Amino acid sequence: MDFSKEEIIGVCRKHLIDKQNSYNQELIKIRESATNETKSSMGDKYETSREMMRQEEAKMVSQLQLVNDQISSLERINPRHKSNKAEFGAVVETNVSIFFISISLGKVDILSQQAFVISPSAPLAKALMRSGVRWAETMRASCSTSSSSSTSLAHFMVGQSDWLPITIATFAPIRGDPQLSFR
Repeated sequence: MDFSKEEIIGVCRKHLIDKQNSYNQELIKIRESATNETKSSMGDKYETSREMMRQEEAKMVSQLQLVNDQISSLERINPRHKSNKAEFGAVVETNVSIFFISISLGKVDILSQQAFVISPSAPLAKALMRSGVRWAETMRASCSTSSSSSTSLAHFMVGQSDWLPITIATFAPIRGDPQLSFR
């Protein structure tokens, strides 16, 4: 990966601000249309048109609120924090792709590379967070461990310090054998 967490956050922020501006402009157009609408002799048509504009305005306000919430979530991320596990704000690099666990934005292009910006509630993010991979800065490549393997090895890990890296190999056959590293 040739880009930093600051750069991916910047690309996400720009995308959200562009979306926010677009929604604000659309909201202005809807409100102008509503004020310019005059009551015609066909009262039902006027009322139907006004109700449709109210619904459009409510939809646009809802979308704008969602974007504002995403911007707030993005601002909570410390770009200098180096994650050692899959968590909110982590950039997870696999041998398949790069994932930024933060907000639901989808595929983004950063310095001619692609990354997927996914919500912590996305199934893939949940799987990465459940995988149990920790201390990635010392484990350049690792695979997740299935739950049955994790529980069978649990008795070996009792008493292991949280401050020391786990030294037990974590491998389970997964389609494509993804390799993980974190930032």
